Amino acid sequence: MDAWNVPFLSRRLGRRRGWLIASQLLLMATIVFLGTRDPFSAPLMVGFAALLVAFVSATQDVVVDAFRVQSLPTDEQAAGMASYVVAYRIGMLASCAGVIGFSAWLESQGFDKDAIWPIAYAAAALLVLVGLAATLFAREPAGPSNAEADDNSGALSRLYETSRGAFSNFFMCDAAIAILAFVVLFKLCDAFAGTMTEPFVLSLGYSKATYAAIVKGVGLGALLIGGFAGGAVARALPLATALWIAAFLQMFSNLVFVWLGWQPPGPWALTVAIVIENFAGAIGTVIFVAYLSALCRNPFYTRQPNTRC
Repeated sequence: MDAWNVPFLSRRLGRRRGWLIASQLLLMATIVFLGTRDPFSAPLMVGFAALLVAFVSATQDVVVDAFRVQSLPTDEQAAGMASYVVAYRIGMLASCAGVIGFSAWLESQGFDKDAIWPIAYAAAALLVLVGLAATLFAREPAGPSNAEADDNSGALSRLYETSRGAFSNFFMCDAAIAILAFVVLFKLCDAFAGTMTEPFVLSLGYSKATYAAIVKGVGLGALLIGGFAGGAVARALPLATALWIAAFLQMFSNLVFVWLGWQPPGPWALTVAIVIENFAGAIGTVIFVAYLSALCRNPFYTRQPNTRC
């Protein structure tokens, strides 16, 4: 994405916005493709489709992060991170609890079970239109001219040099391996817990509608407040202190689900667990993104390949 431009789109919209539009269009297509696969008759195809969705989604994440870091001055990064994480969590909510609630509603309306999930996935794909609209209305961030990326000659060598420059720039940092391990592990347990929340809650006897209502209601408020609280913490405290706070909050929020497992199913217990999880998770994500942004001191790696961290 630093070495190549997207044909036509990058010339019209700029490099970052061109890649955003391309990744969003592909994301819509891969989500629909995943939703129309049958996990019983073609499990390998479902796995392949899920891999495509993850690959294109990660591509969009990379471009969004680059766009944010390049667009905001240093003194606005904390506020930008808070807004970014709040919007990101809303997107996760819509794609998880929103799709579950929509599928439950379709089931209550008497739709055939084989048709429910393809329709729900198609609705999720349509939500990407929000990102497409935002990209079209946004302004391309300022940066060095990369007009040579439109030239097809030497495209592979340019890709190699750009990739090598990016990796060498990172590994020139002091304790680069330790930093990489920290980045991989810091949110790992919280990510696993978040992925397991839905099946765990449903296994306790809660209905899809109850889960979706609580997550979309008080859960949404908790993550919004947590996102802005995380931005305030990241701006007010040294980054290392903020990371320790985020780590302990994430540990505590995971333990709340142990407590939930011992409670009889009821709206109040699930509400407490979801509020604590969303609030702590949003704080942790904002502070973690602040740390990742601090690592991005040279957004054009090949321009200054000898810059040290």
